Amino acid sequence: MTTPDGIARSIIDTTPLMVRLMLAEARTQDPGQRLTPPQFRILALLQERPGIGLTELAELLGVRKPTASVMVLRLVTQGLVKVEAAVGRRRPLAPTAEGAALISRTRAGIEARLAARIASLDAAAQARLEDGLAELRALLTSAG
Repeated sequence: MTTPDGIARSIIDTTPLMVRLMLAEARTQDPGQRLTPPQFRILALLQERPGIGLTELAELLGVRKPTASVMVLRLVTQGLVKVEAAVGRRRPLAPTAEGAALISRTRAGIEARLAARIASLDAAAQARLEDGLAELRALLTSAG
């Protein structure tokens, strides 16, 4: 019998596999391996939320503001992030065209890798997977 604890364990055990797949694709799209996983996460967050400030970025990353500042500075130096003109006391951050392109290529590659694996499932298994992921997404987005 399936239990909530067992499902939670399965999700936790599956997450590192997904992260590994994502990192493998990131290395494929960024052969010089300029980005560390946390830097990749920053770029992805900035693409999802262009114009956020350093304080909000630090909160989303779960790090202190000085740590986020150092990480962003490295991305700025690499030409992947830009700091826009100040709006009041806030200095909005956004990916550069190169940074956005890198994230887009990487996401497309990840999607292709996953789609190839999902294609090996029969239609019923694909539907169950899609339904289960929709349930998980709903649970996670409603969580406080």
